[in-house]
Amino acid sequence: MTDIYDPHRLNPVLFFQRMDASDTERRQHRNRIHVDLFVPYDQVHARIDAAVAAGGRTVTESAPRRTLIDREGNEVDIVTVHQA
Repeated sequence: MTDIYDPHRLNPVLFFQRMDASDTERRQHRNRIHVDLFVPYDQVHARIDAAVAAGGRTVTESAPRRTLIDREGNEVDIVTVHQA
């Protein structure tokens, strides 16, 4: 697997993860994606509100990870990055 990252470390890193072969229901939708977006704690509600306003819906909400889905079935986990 290869990760994509900004060499200047100014933008988020994109991680590509393999799907579990036993997860046949999700694997049948080959063109769908699932993204984990790590955001600062103080931005998480604004990001969720923006996603819902754009037509997404919340699937699970269990801090620090909230899963949202768009109309086409693409998923995003918005993960809270706690401040130290």
